[in-house]
Amino acid sequence: MKFADYFLNWFEKYKQNSVRRVTQNKYMIIQKQLSESKVGNTEMKKITRKLAQEYIDDYGETHRKKSAYTNRAHLKACFNDAIIDGDAKINPFAAVEVKYLDQQYDVQQLLELHNKKKTLTMAEYNKLKIFLEIWLKNAFVRSPFYTWGKYVTHEGRATAKQIQLLIIYVALKTGARYSEILGLTWEDVLFDTEELGFDKTWDYKNYTKGKFERTKNISSIRKVQVDEDTLAILRFYQEWLNKYEIETELNTLFIEKDKRFFNSTINKTLEVACNQCQIEPITIHKLRHTHASILLTQGIDEHVVAKRLGHSDTTMLHRVYGHLVEETER
Repeated sequence: MKFADYFLNWFEKYKQNSVRRVTQNKYMIIQKQLSESKVGNTEMKKITRKLAQEYIDDYGETHRKKSAYTNRAHLKACFNDAIIDGDAKINPFAAVEVKYLDQQYDVQQLLELHNKKKTLTMAEYNKLKIFLEIWLKNAFVRSPFYTWGKYVTHEGRATAKQIQLLIIYVALKTGARYSEILGLTWEDVLFDTEELGFDKTWDYKNYTKGKFERTKNISSIRKVQVDEDTLAILRFYQEWLNKYEIETELNTLFIEKDKRFFNSTINKTLEVACNQCQIEPITIHKLRHTHASILLTQGIDEHVVAKRLGHSDTTMLHRVYGHLVEETER
């Protein structure tokens, strides 16, 4: 059997039912890339380490470090199972050297990559937070609108700007993942205990119609404490939805009925907000990094921060925010 076909069978047999849809899509992208490659159209028992290395080299010419290592890991895992099942004798991907795009950068490009904005400073965080609070309170006395800054979204095609900016605000105040915020329902807003409950995500990458999905891992199921400012804005928002008879999917907070969400749309809206505050724009995912870095620099225990972000331990914190953890310890 050709490797591309074997990989598809392996995925369907051992992986498909144990991973989320977003991860399933990543496997299918790898399978498609294999089907268009020399190694993917070679019989399993004829694949050599040299052929595997050539594929890894080609892949690395257009992909960053994390993607390159993840790709190699999936191919290696497939062959490991093939050996166990008696379909292969060796694993040609076991000892290949991972190549990736970053290695081709010159010193100037590496410096630009290193200096690329990763989080907001405390001053920038406060500036954006106050801007959003004032803006949202004023926006919820207006009807839904779709034009803001230089980006124009026509009514009926995308979500109202009020909703988009509230998503950004919740991301800033909780550090939650984008898909987790989209997965919030009104049952998850615990006004009495001043918490938001995260126990599911919204599959916004589904190109037909989104739906609820499992969280990234069991540690991602958590309750996050929020302040009265956040709860007050959510109350304003709830009244605004009722006033303008805006219906959401499956009682979610932010998924307007029959409308699609795109990561790029939120990032463009966030860019306008940052520009309004005279802040260098960042992405919504980097608001999660900002939230973590703010807590760490304020001296909050790293185990508390990890739990709030939905990590099982502090390993990820040390990998991503190691310098902040060290500064806090000092």
